[in-house]
Amino acid sequence: MRWATREHGEEADRGDTDRAFDDLFRATWPRAVVAARRIVGPGGDPEGLAAEALTRAYDRWPSVRRHPAPDAWVLRVTINLALDRARRQPAGAGPAAIDLRDEATHGANVESLDDLSSVRLALGDALRALPEKQRHAVALRYLAGCSERDIAASLGINPGTVKTHLKRGLDRLRSDLGADAEADLALTP
Repeated sequence: MRWATREHGEEADRGDTDRAFDDLFRATWPRAVVAARRIVGPGGDPEGLAAEALTRAYDRWPSVRRHPAPDAWVLRVTINLALDRARRQPAGAGPAAIDLRDEATHGANVESLDDLSSVRLALGDALRALPEKQRHAVALRYLAGCSERDIAASLGINPGTVKTHLKRGLDRLRSDLGADAEADLALTP
């Protein structure tokens, strides 16, 4: 009798786990794909990168579930995977890197797409040059749209410290990239 009860209890726990992960998946998938697409572009398999991050979350679900911001954990992993992919892409392999506008290519001509690719590559390099916490704070805030509270939970720091990392990261990006003549591509707090 104990065996049957234990088995039924484990089945209920597994159902709760599946539901909790399913909720995370549904809430995080679109944001993870957008964050990855902004880094690697549409041809860089943003869906595959988001799927890999969610697979890693599922593999580590007992600890990810207890994380203060599981969605920010998934987005952080997605961004790391996308930055790694962009870093490994051979020179001249196409427009792989950061696109801050969701509709960047609609109505664009070839010349503006080349300019956009240059901006993406430069921003990708500048992001990778930031210290880790600044990089994660900027990427989670401006590429994945996370709140400062979620970023703080993801990085294990205070929300005030997130603001400091965001300010320092943006200041460094502005310094490294120079004045941005394209206001719609500018990173602003």
